[in-house]
Amino acid sequence: MLFCDNHENGCKYENRYNKSELKKHFEECEFYNCKNKRNGCKFIGTRKKREEHYNEDCEYFTCNFIFSGCREIGKKIEIEKHISECSLNPKMFEPALNNNIYNNNTIDNSTVDKGEDIDDEIDSAKYMIKKQIEKKIKDEKEQENEQNKLLVIDLQLKLYQRDQDNLKNR
Repeated sequence: MLFCDNHENGCKYENRYNKSELKKHFEECEFYNCKNKRNGCKFIGTRKKREEHYNEDCEYFTCNFIFSGCREIGKKIEIEKHISECSLNPKMFEPALNNNIYNNNTIDNSTVDKGEDIDDEIDSAKYMIKKQIEKKIKDEKEQENEQNKLLVIDLQLKLYQRDQDNLKNR
């Protein structure tokens, strides 16, 4: 038996090894996941509706800098705007780099005359950026740990209250 790839989403289609029928079914199947399912989107629909949803309505796009620590999620147009302003976007640091290397859009001759290597200034700026990103990630992890501690305390309190109620009812 051949099953639709969307079987796990609820599609009941199956046939006896007829690949052309299965291919035709794929065009009509109403059980496609959104491409942003891994980000939490629950949409299921036809291919056409999936594309419309993905391009216009889906609220589960992630920032391109997720691996740098950004956790922003939203509609495609919102994320595109966010990316241009994201504090983890390397382009956000270009003005700082340019201020260190250039003076009025020309190379700072005093740097060159002293024989100092511009690459050292770039490496220094990269190091500062890396440290800023590491600090932001560390701060977010600490905040997450604090939230987890509060959840544990809340759970312990609820368990304690439940045990107290059980003792009263005995």
